[in-house]
Amino acid sequence: YNTTERMANLFTKITNQMITNCKHCVTGGETYEVMWDKDPEELAQHLDSCLKLNEAYQQQYRVTKDKLFATPKGKQFEFNKMEIFGKFDLFCRRHEVD
Repeated sequence: YNTTERMANLFTKITNQMITNCKHCVTGGETYEVMWDKDPEELAQHLDSCLKLNEAYQQQYRVTKDKLFATPKGKQFEFNKMEIFGKFDLFCRRHEVD
């Protein structure tokens, strides 16, 4: 993973897997139709966990990027954030609990 393209691809795969896991967490592995028969409080907790996961994921990206920026001799951590986080952000916007 010594190229920017490979790292971006890895991050995208990680993001996609996180979304898949969040979908499974929210639905319990069942169809979306069955999801609405579940306890609303439990469903809201699962959705909130997904939102927090996205926040923590992006926060760790920023922390790592800042650490690398502090040591400019090494390779920097600059990727297309929309490519990496865009799908997860969209997933979260669709499922935000107001």
